[in-house]
Amino acid sequence: MADVLWKIAHRHLPVGVPVTHIAPDGPHCPWCKGTLNSISHLFQQCPIANAVWSVTTSMAQILTPSNTNFPFIYLIHTRNKFKQRYARLLQSAAIQAIWLAYTKWAFGHEPLLNREQVLNLLLSLVLKYRNSDLYSHPNCPWPHYSRFQHLIPQRGN
Repeated sequence: MADVLWKIAHRHLPVGVPVTHIAPDGPHCPWCKGTLNSISHLFQQCPIANAVWSVTTSMAQILTPSNTNFPFIYLIHTRNKFKQRYARLLQSAAIQAIWLAYTKWAFGHEPLLNREQVLNLLLSLVLKYRNSDLYSHPNCPWPHYSRFQHLIPQRGN
């Protein structure tokens, strides 16, 4: 993730025009036909990104007081180190889910993931991180999977 974040910050992530001859959709977003892909589109403006950020924001809200309008900002600035880690985990999982879904299609030539599949990828990354040594501290009460399950749309909904 550090490499991806560095490339995002320095505008060196391979999307859009630089991958015209590699990606099946050329310089366009695979989910938004005809829209030129860019870092800001892929991670902010694309409907897939919006869905991912919506779900991660809902996950962050589970860990904040009910009247919190900006759960990520609350979690990052709280004095509770475990909640700060949760916010970083959720942000990293969101960015990684979007990037993996895009790169598997653009560079791996695997089938394009739909919205539900990308959100399930996000959930699997959150659960993977949750089970890592970083979050296994006994005083680190990560909510059980069932608290997140309703956030992922199921087929047919």
